[in-house]
Amino acid sequence: MLKKVFTLMAVGTMALGATAQQYTLKGAVKSDAKYIYLRNAESRVNDSVAVVNGQFTIKGDAQGRPFAYVMDMQARKSALVYLQGNVTVDLENGKAGGTAENDALSAAVDKIAEKQQAYNTFMQANYGVLSGRDTTATKEAKEAAEKEYMAHREQYMVVVKDILMTNKTAKWPAIILRNYSSLLSDEEMVNIFDAKAAYTELGVVKPMQKKIEGLRRRLIGKPVTDFVMADTTGVEHHLTEYVGHGKYVLVDFWASWCGPCRAEMPHVKAAYDKYHTKGFDVVGVSFDSDGEAWKAAIKKLNLTWHHISDLKGWECAAGSLYGVTGIPASVLFDPEGKVVANDLRGDDLSKKLEELLK
Repeated sequence: MLKKVFTLMAVGTMALGATAQQYTLKGAVKSDAKYIYLRNAESRVNDSVAVVNGQFTIKGDAQGRPFAYVMDMQARKSALVYLQGNVTVDLENGKAGGTAENDALSAAVDKIAEKQQAYNTFMQANYGVLSGRDTTATKEAKEAAEKEYMAHREQYMVVVKDILMTNKTAKWPAIILRNYSSLLSDEEMVNIFDAKAAYTELGVVKPMQKKIEGLRRRLIGKPVTDFVMADTTGVEHHLTEYVGHGKYVLVDFWASWCGPCRAEMPHVKAAYDKYHTKGFDVVGVSFDSDGEAWKAAIKKLNLTWHHISDLKGWECAAGSLYGVTGIPASVLFDPEGKVVANDLRGDDLSKKLEELLK
């Protein structure tokens, strides 16, 4: 069964200091809308302007936040715009033009939209099979659907990667990177992200840089990056006390309040019970902030391996260090302390250990 259906996700944003960036947006409205709305893609602040004789004009200063959506709420139409200079907005077709940045951005959005439409059509027809809700689907049908799903995903990724790789001197690709980064694997993100590219200077991309720095530390073959956290008794430990001493070690990022993490534990326990005596160990790194809840979960789930935490919740230092923005997540290290796998879920952990410890 397909384990994850990719979605288009927007990540958090960070404001830059005030920078003068004047813009004038003009366009026509074919609906009966009384107002047109402007929603900044970074600050999420909405503004509005009255429609006069079917026309609208919006003026302002982007102040370093150049991406926004012009929206006709009544007609449910919108256009992504780059807020600088004199911009023409075609709400009917969802495009912006009049400047080099907007022309290029609209062309890129069109390329992606073509693949998105094909993907959406496919998902509408096959979601039941892919999600497992269609219990009548045969094994052959599931395998065929998953193969086609991966083909759609690959086509999507090719377009996004090409846009990012061939427009490094422009700033408009920043919004493409933010909006479509969920299509890329961690390794692809690391390989594509070029800190020298002009679009990485924009605030909409800045929050991704820290995550990518962490993801670099999880690439296959990378040596363990150490950190210090306390166990359930308050005694501090270096991660390198456990990693790099002749065993395969799974560093498992989880939390007592995380339902998917708890659902994953039987698989981790099965692997631990089977391979612990053969050279496998586990270090649980908790994203809890409540120490009692953390210890209670360890006891209830009978997790008999090592446990450490700084009890800072999502501010967990280890999470930031390893680019973990969602849990469960994990990193498997080899006996020398080098990364051999990431995010092994379900039976994949046991299969990997069987391969390594045969």
